Amino acid sequence: MACKYQILKVLESAKKPLALHDIQQKIASRFRQMHETTAISARIRGDVRPIVRANGMDVFSKRAPGKCAHVYWL
Repeated sequence: MACKYQILKVLESAKKPLALHDIQQKIASRFRQMHETTAISARIRGDVRPIVRANGMDVFSKRAPGKCAHVYWL
């Protein structure tokens, strides 16, 4: 399964906003594949957002409180 679909599945099943390292860990445990957080971030911007928008939703992100990391959710 392509990385973009793995990210999409993880975000769809998330019950709370996820940081990139959380998405990375969930992909590793669910799909037994490891992707760099930089690759995940690029896939969200370039591949996942257009898929989600075509279905009338969006991928949201904001800076996590008190951290430099961003969190993502649908």
